[in-house]
Amino acid sequence: MKNSNSFDDLINFNEIFKDFKKEIEKIINPKSIKPKTKEKR
Repeated sequence: MKNSNSFDDLINFNEIFKDFKKEIEKIINPKSIKPKTKEKR
């Protein structure tokens, strides 16, 4: 049975994807990370 195996892979993929998404958001929308720097000025 490969069910448990593929489920583990899915969880691992989810964790990797979360980090990947954060990195992409940094690249696409860097302003969303530091919104306070512009507010001070």
